Amino acid sequence: MLAQNASFFRSAEIVPSKASCSGLQGCWKEFEAVWKWRRELLDEGWIEFNVEGAEPDDSSPSSSMPPIERWLAETGAGFNDFDALIGWKEDA
Repeated sequence: MLAQNASFFRSAEIVPSKASCSGLQGCWKEFEAVWKWRRELLDEGWIEFNVEGAEPDDSSPSSSMPPIERWLAETGAGFNDFDALIGWKEDA
């Protein structure tokens, strides 16, 4: 078993996170910041489409980048049922 700490699984192999957020609480705080940003864009009438080759137009809001860069969608990243189910990339 791999885990970020051994508080629940005592014999887990500890694998520290490479991200600056620490544990579930840090990840949740980042999620809340990104959700708030996204909600503000939606309230202003902006909907993001992650389509390869698309560029923002001149009227797009200055805050079109997420507040936390690692939450930016990958270029060309499309939805894949299996990626969502297994939780990691094919070449990981």
